[in-house]
Formats: sequence, C-alpha cells, structure tokens
Amino acid sequence: MTISYSQKVATLCPDLMNKNDWQGVVIEDDGTGAKIVAWSHSKYSQPSESAIAAVTESDFKAAIDTHKWDRADEYPDIGEQLDALYRDIMAGKVNSTGDFAVTIKAVKDKYPKRSG
Repeated sequence: MTISYSQKVATLCPDLMNKNDWQGVVIEDDGTGAKIVAWSHSKYSQPSESAIAAVTESDFKAAIDTHKWDRADEYPDIGEQLDALYRDIMAGKVNSTGDFAVTIKAVKDKYPKRSG
C-alpha cells in the first residue's frame, strides 16, 4: 500500500484523519507532486515537507485504521448517496436490497475493518 500525501499530513496532524476537518488546508498537485498550498488550520502548524516525506506506511497504520480512508475514497459522493436513498424510499426499498444499502455494503465488504 502506498500512502498518499494527504494521508501523510493527516498522520502528523491526527485531527485531519476526519476528512471533514480539512478547513483551512489546501493541497494541490501541479503534476510534480502534491504539496500544501494554503494552511490556516486552527490547531496545527503547517508540517514541513521533510517531516511529511519522512512519514512511513507503518506510521500511518499506527495512526488510523486504513479501512476508513479506503472506504471514504470509494463511497459515492454524498449527493449521490442521498439521491440513491431518496429513490429507495420512493420505491419502498429502505432495506438491505435498496441501491443505497447495496452500494455501501459493497464498499464495506471490499474494505473490512482489521481485527485486533
């Protein structure tokens, strides 16, 4: 597994493990590699590029259960999820057979929680 630049940054700034807490942090890839282009996080100072580069896969695994990142990257956009849920409600399929449940379950099955 190769960890992304964002995952390395989040390893150094644990509150960023929740993808909703990236307000004030902008990472862009200009084709030569990802880098921080704006940083105004309320809790953390911007980590140096050398500190980010030094983060290893084992550092990241120690900081988070990777299934959460894998799932987040594969789940449909929240708007698509809400639309699928609405369609299931209208079709009377708010159960494990609806498109919403089937889609979410497929991602959860693909990236199960690690045991122990």
